[in-house]
Amino acid sequence: MDKDEWKSFLRWLDEANLQELRARQQRIVDVLVEIRDRDVRSDARRMLRLIDAEILAHESRGLRRSTPRRRSKSA
Repeated sequence: MDKDEWKSFLRWLDEANLQELRARQQRIVDVLVEIRDRDVRSDARRMLRLIDAEILAHESRGLRRSTPRRRSKSA
Protein backbone atom coordinates (compact mmCIF):
# COMPACT_ATOMS: atom_id res chain seq x y z
CA MET A 1 0.00 0.00 0.00
CA ASP A 2 1.23 3.45 -0.75
CA LYS A 3 1.37 6.34 1.70
CA ASP A 4 -2.05 7.74 0.78
CA GLU A 5 -3.71 4.34 1.16
CA TRP A 6 -2.21 3.95 4.63
CA LYS A 7 -3.38 7.45 5.57
CA SER A 8 -6.87 6.57 4.43
CA PHE A 9 -6.83 3.27 6.35
CA LEU A 10 -5.55 4.94 9.53
CA ARG A 11 -8.22 7.65 9.26
CA TRP A 12 -10.88 4.96 8.90
CA LEU A 13 -9.36 3.03 11.82
CA ASP A 14 -9.58 6.11 14.02
CA GLU A 15 -13.25 6.73 13.14
CA ALA A 16 -14.61 3.16 12.93
CA ASN A 17 -16.93 1.73 15.53
CA LEU A 18 -16.52 -1.74 17.01
CA GLN A 19 -18.89 -3.39 14.53
CA GLU A 20 -17.04 -1.87 11.55
CA LEU A 21 -13.69 -2.95 12.98
CA ARG A 22 -14.82 -6.54 13.41
CA ALA A 23 -16.34 -6.65 9.93
CA ARG A 24 -13.16 -5.35 8.28
CA GLN A 25 -11.06 -7.71 10.40
CA GLN A 26 -13.09 -10.69 9.19
CA ARG A 27 -12.86 -9.59 5.54
CA ILE A 28 -9.08 -9.33 5.79
CA VAL A 29 -8.82 -12.75 7.49
CA ASP A 30 -11.02 -14.27 4.77
CA VAL A 31 -8.92 -12.87 1.92
CA LEU A 32 -5.55 -13.42 3.59
CA VAL A 33 -5.56 -17.13 2.72
CA GLU A 34 -5.70 -16.22 -0.98
CA ILE A 35 -2.94 -13.58 -0.95
CA ARG A 36 0.34 -14.86 -2.35
CA ASP A 37 2.36 -11.67 -2.74
CA ARG A 38 4.72 -11.25 0.20
CA ASP A 39 4.33 -7.47 0.47
CA VAL A 40 0.54 -7.59 0.25
CA ARG A 41 0.42 -10.31 2.93
CA SER A 42 2.65 -8.18 5.11
CA ASP A 43 0.36 -5.17 4.69
CA ALA A 44 -2.71 -7.28 5.46
CA ARG A 45 -1.13 -8.69 8.62
CA ARG A 46 -0.14 -5.18 9.71
CA MET A 47 -3.71 -4.02 9.16
CA LEU A 48 -4.96 -6.91 11.29
CA ARG A 49 -2.56 -6.02 14.12
CA LEU A 50 -3.73 -2.40 14.06
CA ILE A 51 -7.39 -3.44 13.98
CA ASP A 52 -6.79 -5.88 16.87
CA ALA A 53 -5.23 -3.08 18.93
CA GLU A 54 -8.14 -0.75 18.16
CA ILE A 55 -10.70 -3.44 19.09
CA LEU A 56 -8.92 -3.94 22.41
CA ALA A 57 -8.95 -0.20 23.01
CA HIS A 58 -12.70 -0.02 22.27
CA GLU A 59 -13.41 -2.94 24.59
CA SER A 60 -11.21 -1.49 27.30
CA ARG A 61 -13.06 1.83 27.14
CA GLY A 62 -16.34 -0.07 27.34
CA LEU A 63 -15.20 -1.97 30.43
CA ARG A 64 -14.09 1.20 32.16
CA ARG A 65 -17.50 2.79 31.58
CA SER A 66 -19.44 -0.25 32.81
CA THR A 67 -17.28 -1.05 35.87
CA PRO A 68 -18.28 0.91 38.98
CA ARG A 69 -15.43 2.81 40.53
CA ARG A 70 -14.32 1.82 43.98
CA ARG A 71 -13.98 4.50 46.56
CA SER A 72 -10.78 4.59 48.50
CA LYS A 73 -10.96 3.87 52.22
CA SER A 74 -9.57 7.31 53.00
CA ALA A 75 -12.45 9.09 51.24
